[in-house]
Amino acid sequence: MRATIQKLNMSLPYCDARTAHDILFVFRPPASGLLHVGDVIELDPHILDVPQTALHVPTGESFSVEIHKHDVHDLRLPSGHGTSRFPTPERLYDA
Repeated sequence: MRATIQKLNMSLPYCDARTAHDILFVFRPPASGLLHVGDVIELDPHILDVPQTALHVPTGESFSVEIHKHDVHDLRLPSGHGTSRFPTPERLYDA
């Protein structure tokens, strides 16, 4: 699944990547400085809570990332949607 880097903070560190279908992935960016705001990455939404290999689309370079289930958000759900905005399987895997 492709997502575009929306926010990047290397001092905390965290990164927000948003898909075209409004799914947000939050993760710790690689320390290499590979990622920049506006870059497109490709990741596997089926692999959560364990390291996975993601692809930096502009360069074709791969990097390791770990996305936790609680750091995946469906932005089409209202913020008052209870304690979790985790997407339904249809939204997460078919987006």
